[in-house]
Amino acid sequence: MAQPKTRKEAVRAGVKFYYTGRPCKNGHNGPRYAKNGICVACASANIRAYRRRQRLGVSAGLVSVTVMVPAEAVDTIKQTAALLQGPAADGGPA
Repeated sequence: MAQPKTRKEAVRAGVKFYYTGRPCKNGHNGPRYAKNGICVACASANIRAYRRRQRLGVSAGLVSVTVMVPAEAVDTIKQTAALLQGPAADGGPA
């Protein structure tokens, strides 16, 4: 059985994919999901990008940054960081 050419036909037939023969907005010429109309290649790229962001902690706002500070400011920065972290888990001084 050939793939349906429209999303409506695919939904009616109860299949997961359809093929329009036209490229998506990103230039992929392949099947699309009947559920949402998204190109399979675009969906795969989106999933890879999402997982990469999760690994890097970008979505949580956690980004590693290197900052150059004068040597005399290091102790002040460490004390401020300790205050922001709160009490230590072992009950000792922060």
